[in-house]
Amino acid sequence: MDLSPEMIRLARAAHPHLRFEIGSMERLDLPDATLGGLVAWYSMIHTPPERVPGIVAEFDRVLTDGAPLLLGFQAADDEIHDVQPYDHRVAPVFRWSLRRMSEVLLAGGFRTIAQLRRPPDPDERCPHGYLLARKSATPAD
Repeated sequence: MDLSPEMIRLARAAHPHLRFEIGSMERLDLPDATLGGLVAWYSMIHTPPERVPGIVAEFDRVLTDGAPLLLGFQAADDEIHDVQPYDHRVAPVFRWSLRRMSEVLLAGGFRTIAQLRRPPDPDERCPHGYLLARKSATPAD
């Protein structure tokens, strides 16, 4: 799913056997508890921080209990900074500390089970963060 019709067109051309739809993470056109997993690979980087909890709530709504959620994003320079605005080539980006994104996920019903913070490659300007979380069946999970 992507907001951009051009990105959907390119995805369909490259992978005609898969389903791609134009849409928003903030209003997924899916019934409750229908997905067995979700990947948001650099999908929320342009989202203002105050809207991210709503997206996490939407992920919680469409995922089944115990389902994995994999996130990729540009990471803050260190774990002291919660969220840092970043001048991206295309549009402003928000860089998150792994700790802060994990807190948002936890508040939204997800438990982080693995994380990775990698330094930037030579052609990149900032570190990257990856979180693997699982939707909790109950708050104690």
